[in-house]
Amino acid sequence: MNSNGFNLIAGGNHIMKILRFYYILSFLLLMSFGLNAQIISLDKNPVKDSTEVVKEVQAFDLEEVNAELYITDDLILQLSNSIDALNYSELESSFIQQSVILEQEAQDFRSYNPFNLSKFFLNNIFLVWSNYRIQFEKWQKEIETNQKMVSDGIKQLSEIKRDWKLTYASIDVQTHSNLNIHIVKIINELDSLKKKFIVRQSYLIPLQTRLEDKVFLCDQILSETVILQESLKRKTFSKTERSLWNINLAEAFEGSIFDKLTKAWTNNYKSARYYFSSVGYSAFGFILWSLLISAVVLLLRKRYLMLNLTSEKPGHINIERVLIKQPYYVLTATLLLLWVLMFPFIPLLLSDVLSIGIILSLSFILRPFIDNVGKRVLKVLLLLLFLNIFELVFWYLADFVRLYLLLETSIALVIVFRFFLEFNKRESTKEKTRILVLARKFIPFLFGFYAIAFIANVFGFVNLTVILAKIGIRTVAMTMIAYGYLRIFETISSAGLSIMEAKFPNFSMRYIDVIRERTLMFIKASVLLLWLRSILAILEVRQEFLDWAKELLTTELQIGSLSISLSNIFLFIIILFITYGISVFTKKIIEKEILQSIKMPRGGPAAISMILRIFFVSIGVVFAISAAGIDMGKFGMIAGALGVGIGFGLQNIVQNFISGLILIFERPIQVGDTVEVDSLLGKVKDIGVRASNVVTYDGAEVVVPNSNLVSNNLINWTLSDSRKRIELNVGTSYGTDPNEVLEILKKVAVAHPNVVKKPEPLALFDGFGDSSLDFRLLFWVSFEFGLVTKSDVAIGIYNQFAENNIEIPFPQVDLHVKDIVEKKEDILIAKKKTKEK
Repeated sequence: MNSNGFNLIAGGNHIMKILRFYYILSFLLLMSFGLNAQIISLDKNPVKDSTEVVKEVQAFDLEEVNAELYITDDLILQLSNSIDALNYSELESSFIQQSVILEQEAQDFRSYNPFNLSKFFLNNIFLVWSNYRIQFEKWQKEIETNQKMVSDGIKQLSEIKRDWKLTYASIDVQTHSNLNIHIVKIINELDSLKKKFIVRQSYLIPLQTRLEDKVFLCDQILSETVILQESLKRKTFSKTERSLWNINLAEAFEGSIFDKLTKAWTNNYKSARYYFSSVGYSAFGFILWSLLISAVVLLLRKRYLMLNLTSEKPGHINIERVLIKQPYYVLTATLLLLWVLMFPFIPLLLSDVLSIGIILSLSFILRPFIDNVGKRVLKVLLLLLFLNIFELVFWYLADFVRLYLLLETSIALVIVFRFFLEFNKRESTKEKTRILVLARKFIPFLFGFYAIAFIANVFGFVNLTVILAKIGIRTVAMTMIAYGYLRIFETISSAGLSIMEAKFPNFSMRYIDVIRERTLMFIKASVLLLWLRSILAILEVRQEFLDWAKELLTTELQIGSLSISLSNIFLFIIILFITYGISVFTKKIIEKEILQSIKMPRGGPAAISMILRIFFVSIGVVFAISAAGIDMGKFGMIAGALGVGIGFGLQNIVQNFISGLILIFERPIQVGDTVEVDSLLGKVKDIGVRASNVVTYDGAEVVVPNSNLVSNNLINWTLSDSRKRIELNVGTSYGTDPNEVLEILKKVAVAHPNVVKKPEPLALFDGFGDSSLDFRLLFWVSFEFGLVTKSDVAIGIYNQFAENNIEIPFPQVDLHVKDIVEKKEDILIAKKKTKEK
């Protein structure tokens, strides 16, 4: 081809690039103008509120009167049944009884000296009155719903009555006398039913007002309780009581002790009763979840036992200790945790009972993991927790609680000090266990808490004593509970992964380590969050922490016309992270494990996977941008600017992206194909949106832009057939029988297992060479076995030639050398004779 031809081709390619740039830029600009036009049209044509539509009052047509009469009769029957179904006698009776109790308890609460109320009493009061408020709010919503139904019924009856009055006035009485009689009857029934609705409305309005008054009373008591609780928190480091040597125990026994204990029981019983009543129908959900969790755990245990694994399997010993030998304690601890998570606002006494139940269940589960010292620590932990819980009763005995606090802290100091001495002795003998290491870290802090609490109680800092005693024992208890649940969840996850590994060996071989690592990471993070939540509750700063976090996250930063907050940023990051996870899951699991196991056309799984990933990523990006508070309407201008950017700087990226879509849908290559493009030969490892990865036979991984695979000459050795023809050239010496050679060549090729049977191997006599008879052997093999098979067949031919005494010649050259010395002497003699003449 001449130089002009090359110039034309180069010019044509240049023109095509300019046209592609023009089309892309035009498309994006048109899209941006379209978006802007839609936004402007929406601004100019706002949607009208449907509530502005008012029904026009008009008479019925004469042809429709009979049909409308039947419709109105049916409507009257429905409204009459609905108003008769409204029976408030039971609700009113319950409301009256509860109102009397509410007024009496409000009077009792306000009669107490606010400076002598303990935080335990205030917590119970808060829970009881919160449940009161929930009950009254429930009744209030029921009344509001019925009130709306009655109001709508009155309005509907009034409109229908007006329509029928207009219809009655428009019909000739003499011509349609029977029809007029029926209309008059309908109007009277509507009047009667409307009066019934009005009577019921006159009953509901005062009841609703009384309910609002009771809700307001609940809010007042709750507000006063919160103020007193905040006051106690502020006085944590203040002296609120007399020193211990100045207390008057006689005041503690004023009145009947039985009455005070009865009062303690009544307050705690009421809080527990209203707590369970607030649970209500949600308990049914708890029962369903409990049955589901129990079935899963027991089925998991049964399936794991069927594997017959030995102690050599990693994690089997822990699974046997926890899930196999202690399944019912595992279920008990798990279901108690489920109850706490589903119904978090638990009264103090009931919360302590649940804590003891959890610790007892976990103590049986953790017994194989700890030594005798650890078992003693668990017993002491339960004892100190019982002492701290029983403190709740003594707050109803005035100053007598001071002596109980003194007893509690003294017992705790003695026990903790004895353990401290014992652990020091074990340290000297270099006997170390996990429980010993943990105990040595906690005991100094625990001893310090109880020592300060003891001194604070003596000098009248009662609030400080209570909070330190609570923090000391309950922090240790909560840490032990968190450790126990960590063991349970790790064991259950290990058993589940072992079952999955046995059922799906191929899948597990590739992903089991990653799944195990991510699962353990999730379990540890979840347990840590639950532990932090409990610690904040023990420190009585959980609500303050939540308020601070809420304020921090919702505080908006103004950047020009854009308002952004930390919560928006976190949502943006979380949505993108979830989108990335879904994309990876689609690629590795849906495409490689699910779709490839289904009989589909070549390249189908990759195409479906690419569509799903593009869809998920697009939706995720849109949601993330919306969550960040960015106005999507401004993306029209961004698209226009992006078009200019694509034209100048991102043209190749867009071209590669479009080429990637072409590769996915047209499917000229697939992952695993052997391709040759330009001077590159290798296997396709991955087809991406922008570029594809090709691994050469030298081990190099080359990133090839998708546009090169689409626009350049591409050889796919395995597109429709993975077979490759091998040609082997062989020469034999002259004098060899060609027929015998052809037979040997074909025999060796057919005998090799990698050689394809159809088409059959073909042996050909190629011609007479300078020093040999030339033959060609042609046979087909799978592409991946080409080099190995060619080598094996060549060695087989050599061995067969050796057995049949067939020589493989090599080029030979005969060199004839004359005696140069003799010739030189003859020349000299001839010259001498010439001179003599």
